[in-house]
Amino acid sequence: YKRVAGTAEDCFSAGDIEALLIGGPGATKDYFIGKEYLHYELQAKALNSFDTGYTDESGLRELVTNAAGKLQEVQLVQEKKLMDRFMQEVMSPRRGLATYGEKQVRDALQRGAVDQLLVSEVVDKELVRELATLAEQSRSSVALVSTDTEGGAALQNAFGGVAAILRYVT
Repeated sequence: YKRVAGTAEDCFSAGDIEALLIGGPGATKDYFIGKEYLHYELQAKALNSFDTGYTDESGLRELVTNAAGKLQEVQLVQEKKLMDRFMQEVMSPRRGLATYGEKQVRDALQRGAVDQLLVSEVVDKELVRELATLAEQSRSSVALVSTDTEGGAALQNAFGGVAAILRYVT
């Protein structure tokens, strides 16, 4: 258990991962979590334990399949936080750190002003590729936002499906 926890700490930084999946056959995984072998920051990222019938590559595939619902929840929470942050900037009485609309976002990307690019999942794939390429060139993060949430629907309907949280006011 200590060797597995040490390897996890060597491979993962809590700031670099969103969630940690722990799986395997039997009660071993629950014992591992319960005895808190992991560093407390990694332990906090553990979503749950998931049963798998195998301990090889097919077990990894089974783990991801079994954890799909939990992973979807994590993604929706992240999207909500991003959209809340974007909406705060849009509603700010001072000139907020947000812009929206294809032209405005493209201009901000070309100037390197975008911190986080927000794109609705229903936006044309070719446009997504273009904007993602610009984002990569300016070291901006990209989030594909689902329309299944209130914030995601607002991104699509009120802001044209393309928005950005800025690094600085342009």
